[in-house]
Amino acid sequence: MLNYHFQWGTTYKVAAYLFIVFAFSCEKVVTDELNVSQTTPRLVIEGGIERNEVRPKQPQRIRLTSTIPYLSKEQPSVVENATVKVDNGRKAWKLKYMGNGWYEGLDIQPEVGENFTLTIDWNGDRYQGSSIIQAAPKIDSIYYAYEQETSITDEGYFVRLDVADPAGVANFYYYRVLVNDTIFIVPDRGNNRTLILSDVFFDGQTSRRVNPNEEVRIKLGDRVTVQQLGITKGYFDYLYNLFTQTGNQGLSVVGNPPPAPIRSNILNITSPSKYPLGYFYTADVSEKSVFIQ
Repeated sequence: MLNYHFQWGTTYKVAAYLFIVFAFSCEKVVTDELNVSQTTPRLVIEGGIERNEVRPKQPQRIRLTSTIPYLSKEQPSVVENATVKVDNGRKAWKLKYMGNGWYEGLDIQPEVGENFTLTIDWNGDRYQGSSIIQAAPKIDSIYYAYEQETSITDEGYFVRLDVADPAGVANFYYYRVLVNDTIFIVPDRGNNRTLILSDVFFDGQTSRRVNPNEEVRIKLGDRVTVQQLGITKGYFDYLYNLFTQTGNQGLSVVGNPPPAPIRSNILNITSPSKYPLGYFYTADVSEKSVFIQ
């Protein structure tokens, strides 16, 4: 099972925090006139369905939390009493609650081109969203080198990829770098240009020495895995806006635009005004690993 580590907070706390910021932050000084403590909690949905031939038995995971007031010092509340199902139009699976907001399905074997629908019943409301699995080309090769400091990177070990993009197909990619099976994401506005890519400028070409994440620090003895996810345009747009709005590490700096809500692909079909936050994604995953030695 993969571990997620966001270097500005605890595992997956960032998603709920970001959505709280999007919903409640502004440039005006907060006063008693803004009753943030009484805001109705919204459901926050994280996770999706991944096809990965290297990890065919990995569980499919969805995490549910609810938002907290912007000024609260508490952790987002996990949702333990929801009913979570996914289906591909032919078969439906009920996900089992595993603790800490995580719901898992162990016997789901997705295929490229399948459309999956997520259905969540919680507190009398039904939430629903769908996504299609887009194919990801195989990573041709992975290698590493020790590189000297540049104007934009520190010195150290960096992994590189060679990848061929299919011609005539609009592809969207999301890169994840795992160090010893832990995924690291550093808050950097450049993530919207490096962690996610559209092939609009390199359709059908082979890209060499691709740097999937220059912010991740690796050292001798580490096992580094790079995952290339084939994602939908909707998820690409969602991640682009998410990375753009979180690149300042939560700091208020002159010139930074105020956060804005990011469109989800999940609807509250019972009470549309009580819309959820987050995104239900699907992805085809290609991965390769290398030991730094």
